[in-house]
Amino acid sequence: MSANPRDWLIHWFERRGPLAGVTPEEKLQTDYFEASLIDSFAVIELITAIEAEFKIKFNETHFQDRRFSTLVGLEALITELVANIRRGQ
Repeated sequence: MSANPRDWLIHWFERRGPLAGVTPEEKLQTDYFEASLIDSFAVIELITAIEAEFKIKFNETHFQDRRFSTLVGLEALITELVANIRRGQ
């Protein structure tokens, strides 16, 4: 894993515009769909970038996971997937 998921996600979204909040913890609470920070094309770009950066693969279950819509939720999913790879799952 090249980067910390938290920092990587904040940086990725902030390149597209400001996130609500001052602290990283506040920024991570953002529901990026609700805040209209990205459109459907950018979601594909985001998924592709995450999979490449962290050497993971999302599946249908991950996209349906309620956590997928917030930065903090994505951070958790990435962390879980990376841990599973390290454990050989």
